[in-house]
Amino acid sequence: MAIKLVAIDIDDTLLNSKHEITDRTRDALYAAQDKGCTVILVTGRMYAAAKRYAKALGLATPLMTCQGAQITDIKTDEVLYSRTVPLELAREVADLCEARGLHIQYYIGDNYYYAKEGEPADYYAALAGFRGIPVGSPVSEKITQEPVKMLCLDQPEVILNLQQEMIDHFGDKLAIAISKPRFLEFTHPEAIKGRTVANFANQLGIAQEEVMAIGDSFNDITMIQYAGKGVAMGNADARIKAVADEIAPSNDEDGVAVMIEKYVLA
Repeated sequence: MAIKLVAIDIDDTLLNSKHEITDRTRDALYAAQDKGCTVILVTGRMYAAAKRYAKALGLATPLMTCQGAQITDIKTDEVLYSRTVPLELAREVADLCEARGLHIQYYIGDNYYYAKEGEPADYYAALAGFRGIPVGSPVSEKITQEPVKMLCLDQPEVILNLQQEMIDHFGDKLAIAISKPRFLEFTHPEAIKGRTVANFANQLGIAQEEVMAIGDSFNDITMIQYAGKGVAMGNADARIKAVADEIAPSNDEDGVAVMIEKYVLA
């Protein structure tokens, strides 16, 4: 069955290690759209940090950010869908992270906020392309409206242990996923990539078997499992590869382009 919808993660999937879209990948995605295939970006990034990549690919489709917690029309910047973290849960996440000495961020509108400047804030800003706003501690007292997501940033081994601790604590009240080795993200329980892609495919009348999803990290697992053709990047963790139908070359070997050429353009 022909692939009619391709859902692509941004970091370490669409982008190479230099945080660039290669010419081959860009050309393949333009050609896919010219052929009538629908292409969407589904990312943990906030809208302001993801929009430029959708624009670079000439996408007219809504941009799905914060794991699917927000869906935005990139032509008008109108928010089409939003699921936020309940205020009391957001404050509880902040308190739990700060009590452990961890860097915690919350996202509202086009900005993100954290306690103070430092290496974690610098590391994140370099990836996002802009800095957030320091608000001081305790962060929980600064959160006055429901954020679209929260993110804890620390070393990979800390994040891995924290994930299970937080899942045990919050249960199904929140979606909790590792988006990069140093990032643990908290969103509304409905804000997961698999659900987001499935809902969009259903709106377009596209069957599950006609969907290809490409990703590299733990937060991509649900959409890789949902898609008729679930693809893990060659640079993905072995646990991501284990749930995929196929392993693409790495993000530094034009893995996305290879999959588009094979399943959409061939």
